Amino acid sequence: MRPLVVIDAFTIPLDEGERLLSRLKENARITAREPGIRRATLLRAVQPEDEPRFISDAGRETRQALVQATARCEFRSSAETMLSDLELHGMLRHGADAVALACAPAPTREKPAS
Repeated sequence: MRPLVVIDAFTIPLDEGERLLSRLKENARITAREPGIRRATLLRAVQPEDEPRFISDAGRETRQALVQATARCEFRSSAETMLSDLELHGMLRHGADAVALACAPAPTREKPAS
């Protein structure tokens, strides 16, 4: 089975960034304990006017690992808390994708000592 990447893009008013960040930190704490998680990253726009302001990227071992994780009560409760927060006014775009290409730096060779 191929690894799966879940990407969420958050477009929110500028003054709500810290509130969203605190919610996402709580979600990250829960995500770190989920079965099948390979990694999770949260990106924040460098320029305040850039959209989306936040992008989360979570790598899973398989689609089944995602299904199992999202069925857990703790995960569902945390997601519901964030999505129903009346003080957050924004838009969430969600997607799950299979990795098509991965790139990493080539290993460097050490020069022999003279």
